[in-house]
Amino acid sequence: MSSSTSNFDNLLYESCPTEFLTGLLQALDRSYKVTEKNVSYPTFERPEAMDVRGHYLRGKFETEWKRLAASFPSAYVESRKNHRKTSNYTWVQFGRLFLTASSVPERGRKPRPAQFRGNYASANGQLELEMDLYERPQLEGEPVYGIFLYGPLKATLPSIATVAFPDIKWKIFLDKIDLLKRHPGFFGTNELDVEVQYEPRPEVGDLSPEEIIPEPDLPIIRRRPAEEEG
Repeated sequence: MSSSTSNFDNLLYESCPTEFLTGLLQALDRSYKVTEKNVSYPTFERPEAMDVRGHYLRGKFETEWKRLAASFPSAYVESRKNHRKTSNYTWVQFGRLFLTASSVPERGRKPRPAQFRGNYASANGQLELEMDLYERPQLEGEPVYGIFLYGPLKATLPSIATVAFPDIKWKIFLDKIDLLKRHPGFFGTNELDVEVQYEPRPEVGDLSPEEIIPEPDLPIIRRRPAEEEG
């Protein structure tokens, strides 16, 4: 293990209460379960459910982990807008460590580019930890940025719950701490990655015999007898 890896690991667990990190997993579990319940048939047909599921899950988790962080006196929590002011995200700070959350479709992927994430990653504290946190004088107030990565959004349960620390150029992750491995048992399995199964609307061919309405008999047309000629 490199010194940078142990540095980020130590900083995470020294800054954040363990109850907060396990609470993140519980909040994620609740968010997936509520989404599975509310974004499914018969409330939504399959195409509409697929359209809104990711937005619903993200909104639910942002609410959950914001409330979780606000319950810790040592945390500072804000809702902030992105650079274009088109959406909001939760910003949480514990001491010199601050966090945002983003979904990713699979392990090894980075969140889509966002100016605010790039700005946070360029903080001086990021470079300090990358070089060697415990061999350099620590300047009070130098921030370090981490991202809580979760997903996939289309799964019934999350298989990704990782705190990742990007480098200052937003090219690589300097360290990734897998909370599912550190704190197992929250989701039953850490590798479940199946798409949500929606109950389709029954087709006529799927109806049981007693539910099929028989076609009415066609009326019998009787020909009028020919009139006798006078």
